[in-house]
Amino acid sequence: MEGRATLPEVRALARNIIAEQNKEIAQMKEWRKAWFGSDQIPPMDGHEGMGHSSTSAAPMDHSKMDHSTMNHAAMNDMAPMSSGSDVMTMPGTAMGLPITGAMDMKKLRDAKGSAVDHEFLQMMVPHHANAIVMAQEVLIQSKRPELQKLARQIVDDQAREIGTMEAIARQKFGSL
Repeated sequence: MEGRATLPEVRALARNIIAEQNKEIAQMKEWRKAWFGSDQIPPMDGHEGMGHSSTSAAPMDHSKMDHSTMNHAAMNDMAPMSSGSDVMTMPGTAMGLPITGAMDMKKLRDAKGSAVDHEFLQMMVPHHANAIVMAQEVLIQSKRPELQKLARQIVDDQAREIGTMEAIARQKFGSL
């Protein structure tokens, strides 16, 4: 994305998003390893309705997991987005969250010139809104102070970035 964006402010925004989310992912993996013994997301057989896909025929051993403090939405966000060739599904949408669930990557790949910037902004606003919904769910569900602190930071960062994306879109394209 960064190499294809024509607007310096979109390139800078994309760099910042990547840097922030890489730090968040690293922190969540560190916690996951400390709390559950591994930073890898295990197959979630039987959890498909919660936004997880089944990747193993063997049932998952839940006996070692403390579900009272676990938030599947937060764990799902630690995993990569599921993807087909041209559509990426945002984590959380299979759990019934009220955000559009697919980003059409083909539209972004096929975009040329300033359309790359506009398409990126149009895709990232609902993606960030989904992250806010999921972080708010962590605030409701989690008893872990460190997760709550990260969730509050994610809400603040994503809301600020949505404001930035909407402002760029209005200024450069007239609307999102």
